[in-house]
Amino acid sequence: TDLTPAELTEWAQTYFLQNFPQARDLSADHLRIRRISDETVTIDFSGALNTTFAAILGKDKLNFSVTSTASYPREYLDIYFVLDRSASMLIADGEDAIDDLMDATKPWIQAYGSWYRDAEPEGCAFACHLPGGGGEPWYPSDLTLIDLADDLDIPLRNQRVMDAALEVAEVVSENREGVRFASIDFGSDTNLVQRLTSNILRMRSVLDVSYGTEVDRWDTDYPELFDFLERQITTAGEGTQANPDKMVILITDGLYTHGSSHSYDAFDADFCTTLKNRGVRMAVINTVYDRLDHSLRYVWNRVGENSALAATAMESCASEGYYFEANDPDEIDRVFEELAQQILDDPLRLTN
Repeated sequence: TDLTPAELTEWAQTYFLQNFPQARDLSADHLRIRRISDETVTIDFSGALNTTFAAILGKDKLNFSVTSTASYPREYLDIYFVLDRSASMLIADGEDAIDDLMDATKPWIQAYGSWYRDAEPEGCAFACHLPGGGGEPWYPSDLTLIDLADDLDIPLRNQRVMDAALEVAEVVSENREGVRFASIDFGSDTNLVQRLTSNILRMRSVLDVSYGTEVDRWDTDYPELFDFLERQITTAGEGTQANPDKMVILITDGLYTHGSSHSYDAFDADFCTTLKNRGVRMAVINTVYDRLDHSLRYVWNRVGENSALAATAMESCASEGYYFEANDPDEIDRVFEELAQQILDDPLRLTN
């Protein structure tokens, strides 16, 4: 160790006072850390404690030595990023972006889209991403709102979520061995974009693609998604290379849209039961919907009410300590950072 005697004493006092509050007067004279393997170290420590009652008998210090072994066993872990790629996740990213997209779409809605003209009279920031409403194009040349946002450099939430997910994968990959990642997109259907891999470059290629996905965006079909996950993800293991632990990171706004009428319902916590019973850790990031009172569809479909119901169910779905909720861009970045740190924060185990 490069610690000076004073630094060594300070370190020892900090350690012992945290673990043994009665050890107020401690001096240290030796510390040696021996690396036994990649996963285990042994610490030899010796010093002296000032005594109180023994000092009466002329013994004012009590010498001691201790040896402890700490292990940090490599835990093999498979992480499945499950990304909601439905139209509702393509909302403009933040209040300024919402205003910009509404201003940009308002002229086209008034000129071309009779249905949207009634539903979104102030412009559209809410899942208007199909080329037409009821078969009637509202934006020229069959372009979508994604194309318009891209042309005008208006950020969409979907891209922020993908960037933040990539950051989680990169941070975990750089700081923890034995982790593999997979990426799954879902909307009306579900698509395995990347099979389990420890190659972070592959994950970067699938999570760093602007809006790229093969799924149909019309619905958010949670039953189909979880049927797919149950076929893909078997029982979690004890963390060995042959039998890794498993985690799902579900990123969604919790609005279950389905059917020809595009009905909106809340997420159901029971969707997660089978995977949790298999020992799979469920991390849930709820990207809560912005209030869009200008949108009659937001009101008609009780989006605010269902979003609140979904939050309760999604928290029940998540494993303990793994529910995160965010709305604005900074919050979304922050909760992904918290999740990455939580994955890394496996404490040392003192074995003797």
